[in-house]
Amino acid sequence: MQRVLSPQPVLPAAWVDVLESVQQALVKAEADAAQREQAAATFGLPSERQPDHEVAWKQCLNRLDERSQAWQRRIQQAEREAGEGDTALQTGEAELRQWLTAAETAARRLVNWVAGGV
Repeated sequence: MQRVLSPQPVLPAAWVDVLESVQQALVKAEADAAQREQAAATFGLPSERQPDHEVAWKQCLNRLDERSQAWQRRIQQAEREAGEGDTALQTGEAELRQWLTAAETAARRLVNWVAGGV
């Protein structure tokens, strides 16, 4: 059985509807783009309309960056001070434990002395 090839491709009838829908979508997209372009020209782009608008944003961002760096420095300082506080507390705890041990030893000696003297 030999196939007969048609010189032109045969497309289903639904393809015509699909192609028409695509064409309509392209025409609408082109019209919408033209409207947006016209609106942009009417109101002007932000850089054309307000040249110092960008400068103001950059200044604002710079201030925020400076504040962020200041917060970082304060956080690092607080961490250092907290570390110093922890060290002081550990030292105090060690000294208190030594004192308690000495007090317990003195209390036992006193009990032994009282018990031996009675």
